[in-house]
Amino acid sequence: MAIRSLCWYRPDEHQLWALDFYASRFDGGDPGRLTFQQFPRDPNFSPTPYNNNWVDRYTVVLRHEHELGDGWLLQAKAWFTHQELDSRSAANLSPSGVPPDFTTVQDEGFNNGGLDVRFRKLWGDGTIFKGSALTFGGVVYHGDAPFTRFRNPDLFASRDSTEGVQTLDQDRTSDYQAVFAETLFRLGKFHIVPSFRLDHETVDVDTIIGPGATPGDPFNGHADRWVPLWGIGLGNDFGDRNEAYFSASSGWRPVRSSTLHPRFKFSRRVTSRIRLSPSISSSVHGTPFKGFWYDVGLFWMEFDNRTETRQFSPIDFIIVNTGSTRHRGLEGELSYDFLARFQHPPLVTTQPEPGKDVKDAKVGAVPGVPNRRLSSAAAHCLQ
Repeated sequence: MAIRSLCWYRPDEHQLWALDFYASRFDGGDPGRLTFQQFPRDPNFSPTPYNNNWVDRYTVVLRHEHELGDGWLLQAKAWFTHQELDSRSAANLSPSGVPPDFTTVQDEGFNNGGLDVRFRKLWGDGTIFKGSALTFGGVVYHGDAPFTRFRNPDLFASRDSTEGVQTLDQDRTSDYQAVFAETLFRLGKFHIVPSFRLDHETVDVDTIIGPGATPGDPFNGHADRWVPLWGIGLGNDFGDRNEAYFSASSGWRPVRSSTLHPRFKFSRRVTSRIRLSPSISSSVHGTPFKGFWYDVGLFWMEFDNRTETRQFSPIDFIIVNTGSTRHRGLEGELSYDFLARFQHPPLVTTQPEPGKDVKDAKVGAVPGVPNRRLSSAAAHCLQ
C-alpha cells in the first residue's frame, strides 16, 4: 500500500513552494526456498512458514525555488524520512516437519533528515561566454538507525515483541556535510564544466549488546573522514539537439556501519583507508527528431578500496582493504516513442536559458508540475 500527496504554491511568478508526502507499508510472509528435489514432490511446500517481513516508510519533502533577479536562482530542499524494516525469521522445518525452537525478531529503524541549499548564477551575456553559469551550495544530513534483535520462543511473535533473549542492541548514527561548486563555461557550441566537492562524514556504532560488547562495557566503532573530490566535463553540441560529451571524476565509498562493527561476529581490527576511485566516460547522445533518443558511450572505472574478511577463528576476524577492480565497457541505448507525433506540446514551458538548446530547458521546478508563469498567487495539490 502506498500513498503520495504533492502540493505546490506560487506566491508570485518568481517563487515556488512545494510539499511532497509519501507513505508506504508492506506486510508479507517469506516462504523460503525449495531445493531441486523438494519442488517436484510439493511445489507449494514452505520450508519457512513462520517467517514474515514488515516495511513502513514515511517521507516528507519541502522545496523552495526563488528567482532573485539578475540571473540568480535559489533552490532549497529539506526532507525527513522514517523507515522501519522488521522481520521474523526461523530455521527451516526439519525433513519430518518438526518446527524450529525459536524465531529471531529483528527491528531496524531509520530516521534521516537533511537540508540542501544551492545557488545558480547565469553570467556571460554580451561576451563570448554567453550562456555560462555558476552553481554552488551545500548539504547537511543526519541519520539515526537503532538496531535490535531478540531470540523469541514464540514462532508467531509480533513485529514489536521484545520477549525472549536480546542478542543485539546497536545505536548507529551518521552525519554528513558537503560543499560544492561547479562552473559551466560556454564558448558557442563547446562547453567546459569543472567542479569541486568537499565531503565530511562521521559514523558511530555503539553496541550495547552484541559481539565484542560486555555488560557495562559497550563496543564503540567510529569513523571521521574529509574527502576532496573533483570532476571535469567537456561537451560539444552539433547538428539538431545532439551532443558529444567526455567526463572524468573521482569518487569514494562511504563507510558502512557493518564495516565498523559487524552484527554477528566480533571484528578485532578494522582497516579502512580512503582511496579515491577515478572514472572516465565518453558518449554521444541526442534527439535528432521528435520521439527518438540515442545514447552510445564508453566507460572506465577503477575501485581501489575493496574490503574483504580475513578469518582467524570461528569468532575472530578482521576486515581489511584489499585489491582493486577495473570496469571497462561499451553501453548504448536507442528508443522511440511511437505516439510522439500525436502529442501536443505543453501549453506553457520554461524557455531554454541563453546559450542552451532545447534539451537543457527545464519543464517544471517540481517533477510532473508545469512551471506556469502566474501573475497572481496560486496553490495546487495532487493525490
